[in-house]
Amino acid sequence: MNVFINIPRMSISSIDFFSVFPPGVADRLQALDDAQQKILDLGDTMTDLSDVLKSLEDKMADHESLGAGARDTKHLATLRVRQIAIMLKQ
Repeated sequence: MNVFINIPRMSISSIDFFSVFPPGVADRLQALDDAQQKILDLGDTMTDLSDVLKSLEDKMADHESLGAGARDTKHLATLRVRQIAIMLKQ
C-alpha cells in the first residue's frame, strides 16, 4: 500500500536559522537553497530558449520551403526595407 503525504515545500529562507540550526549548518542550507533557486531559474530559461529555438526552426523551414525565390535579390531587398521600417518604429 502506497501512502503519499503532501508536504508543502518550505523555503529555507523562511526558517529562523539561528534558533533552529547551528551557524555552520544554517549557512550551508542557505547556500543550497540559493543553488536550488539558480537551477530552477536555469531550467525556466532553458525552456524559454527551447521555445524560441523551435519557433526559429519553424520560420527557417517556412523560408526554405520557398525554394529559389527565397534567395532572390528582389525578395531580399523587400526584407531589408521591412527590417529598416521596423527599426525606425522603435
